[in-house]
Amino acid sequence: MKKLNEDVLKDLLRKHEEWLDSEGKGGSRLNLSFVDLSYLDLRYANLRDASLTNVNLSYADLEYAVLEKANLSFSDLSYANLRKAILDEAILKQASLKGVNLYQASLVSASLNFANLEDAYLRLANLACANLYKANLLYANLACANLASAVLRDSRLIFANLKDANLDCANLDNANLREAILSEVCLKDAILRDACLEGANLYNANLARANLRDADLEGANLCKANLTSANLKCAYLRHVYHEQVEGQRVISVGLDTTSDNNQVSYWADLDLVTCSSFIGSFGDFIKHVELKYLHKPILLKRYKKVIDFILDMLNDYKEAKKGDV
Repeated sequence: MKKLNEDVLKDLLRKHEEWLDSEGKGGSRLNLSFVDLSYLDLRYANLRDASLTNVNLSYADLEYAVLEKANLSFSDLSYANLRKAILDEAILKQASLKGVNLYQASLVSASLNFANLEDAYLRLANLACANLYKANLLYANLACANLASAVLRDSRLIFANLKDANLDCANLDNANLREAILSEVCLKDAILRDACLEGANLYNANLARANLRDADLEGANLCKANLTSANLKCAYLRHVYHEQVEGQRVISVGLDTTSDNNQVSYWADLDLVTCSSFIGSFGDFIKHVELKYLHKPILLKRYKKVIDFILDMLNDYKEAKKGDV
């Protein structure tokens, strides 16, 4: 990969500016491949519509640079400074953006499929409608970022920080969000089928009308989360923290059973009971208790009290519903 002379680069940038200003009638479009531009100062550079495939821009300073509709496929932008840069509709397919600074950058409708954004800083970045299919966002900081209607299918967001981010209508099918920070996040109408949210922090998250079918939420924090009209069919909800959850009726009973110290949680709208290793319908839970504790009368009595309490609560729900009519 050849290192480009700075004077030559300045001349190429000048010609590209002429090409842009003349709408293609003068100058020449910047077209570089397999060139080393690492560590260069390109602040405020106008690289709109430039072709920069397979270019090394690692550690380059591109603060406030305009890269709108530029093609940066397969390029290396590791640890580059793209703070407040404009990359709307830019093509960054399979680009390396590890540790990049994209604070407040605009990436509206950008193509970042298969891109490596591990440990990237994207706080307050605008990624609305961006394509991040199979992107690696391990440990990425996306706090307060706008990802509305973005495609994040099969993406890797393990340990990512998405606090206060906007993911309304985003597609996160089969995405891996294990132990991600999603507190205060907006996921209205988002698609999260088969997504892994194991151990994720969704405190006070808005998941209204989100599709979480077959999602793995084991150990997730859903305290104060809004699950109104969310699709939780076949979702794995074992050991979920659900205090003050909104939009789902959850009856939770702590049960002191010495060695079998359990909490019984019944998701009434899903007819789903979670208790230690058991997960299934209320009817199946009753059968499970009767069979497992057949020869343990003290434990059986305690579990039957829990079952009676749940039945009483369900009757209360029915009576309250009648009163509302």
